[in-house]
Amino acid sequence: WTYNQAKYIEDALMSFAVQQTNFPVVYFIVDDASTDGEHELLNNWADNHLCSDTDEYLNKEMPYGKLIYGRHYRNLNSIFAILLLSENHYQTGRNKLKMEYIAEWYNESKYVAICEGDDYWIDPLKLQKQVDAMNNFSNLNICAHASVVIDAVTHKEISIIQRATSEKVFSVDEVIMGGGGFVNTNSILFRNKAPIYNFYKN
Repeated sequence: WTYNQAKYIEDALMSFAVQQTNFPVVYFIVDDASTDGEHELLNNWADNHLCSDTDEYLNKEMPYGKLIYGRHYRNLNSIFAILLLSENHYQTGRNKLKMEYIAEWYNESKYVAICEGDDYWIDPLKLQKQVDAMNNFSNLNICAHASVVIDAVTHKEISIIQRATSEKVFSVDEVIMGGGGFVNTNSILFRNKAPIYNFYKN
C-alpha cells in the first residue's frame, strides 16, 4: 500500500522490475488516493514499462478506481497490478476492502513479500533467495534478511538491521524479545496460507 510517496515510489518499482526469479511474481501497488502526484507517476510508469500489446494487459476503470495490469516489457516474470483508488480507503474506514480488490491474484500466491512505497530492494536475487530458503525449510512460515536504513533527505546510511551474520533460524521467543523492530518490514517474506498472516493482518 502506498500514499503520498511520489518521491520514493519509482525506486520501489524499479527494484521490483529487476528481480531475477525462475517463477512469476505479481507486484501489487495500491495507491490510496494520493494527493502528491503519485497517481500520475504510477500511470506514466505503467505506460513506459508494461507490455500494453498483449491480451493479458488491462487498463480500465473499476468501481474503486483504476486498474492497470501487465507484464514488465523486459522482465516477463514481473507482473504488475497497479490499483489507483479514487477515494482514500484508510481515511474512510474501508481499508480491509483493499484485500478484496487483489484477491483473485493474491489467493493464488504461495508466498507474500512486503515492500512499502518508500522502501526498495537492492539485491536483484532477493526474492529468489528467500523462496529457495523457504522451499528448503518446509517447517518455517516466515523469513527476513538484513536491511539498511537510509535517510530520505541526505541519502546517508543511518543503521543496519542485521540479526545474524549467516543463515539462522530464530525461535518465536527470540523474535518477540527482539521487539517490534526485530526485522524491517521490507525484508519479510511469508507463506500465504500460514497462520502468521492472521497475526500480521490483525
